[in-house]
Amino acid sequence: MATNPAPLYKVTASPEPLKRMVSRIKKLNPGDLIKIHRGGYHHLALYIGEGYVIHLAPSSEYADAGVSGLKSIAQSIATVKKEKLQDVVGKDVYHIYNVLDNQSTPLPTPDIIQKAQSLVGTVLPYNLATRNCEHFVTELRYGTPKSQQVQLSGMTFYIRIILYS
Repeated sequence: MATNPAPLYKVTASPEPLKRMVSRIKKLNPGDLIKIHRGGYHHLALYIGEGYVIHLAPSSEYADAGVSGLKSIAQSIATVKKEKLQDVVGKDVYHIYNVLDNQSTPLPTPDIIQKAQSLVGTVLPYNLATRNCEHFVTELRYGTPKSQQVQLSGMTFYIRIILYS
């Protein structure tokens, strides 16, 4: 039996009526991971409530970055930022991404939020393969850094080597 994926949400270029924005925010819970589809890669953030997220952002990461966000490959540091969800998402599609909940128990929400808030403004080492935005938010939510994106891209690379060798 197939399960339906989490609903995708899209912030449009024109301002939404406040009522629709508030109802969209109500679907998010503090501590939820948000996956933002940038076209070629995904950026992840932690929803902390009241329309704000905390995320690890190399200088090349910004709303609607698209392919230019791939410049993060060359980045070695990134800053922990607290920003409005709408400002981080821009026109990109996003959805709740708590996919590791079936493998790991999330930490208590107050602990997740407190740790995230304590890191805002901190400059951290950044590495696309070992310490990216997904590692950052999964460590906050579960206590262990993991990146499905890196694992899947590594698997794809490995399969390509096997198929084309």
